[in-house]
Amino acid sequence: MISKEEIIARLDEIENPYPVDIFSEIGNDDLKKIDDLLKRELGFGIDRLSGHIGRFVFKETIKRVKGEITDLYGGEGEKKTYKEKS
Repeated sequence: MISKEEIIARLDEIENPYPVDIFSEIGNDDLKKIDDLLKRELGFGIDRLSGHIGRFVFKETIKRVKGEITDLYGGEGEKKTYKEKS
């Protein structure tokens, strides 16, 4: 059986597709402006948009974790050979 440490190490190898050096952080003042804009133009705030994005990210994360687990195990719980990512 694969250890918890092996699973964590495998998950740690997944690169963040949104690095801060490319997608810079948004400050609280700008978030407030975005919230105000959304409310004024579309009738809903940033919480609703964040919820929509969060549900998508959660769903895709679970799918990715299941894929990583599937890659680690074969058919009936047998360990598959681990392949290094290139």
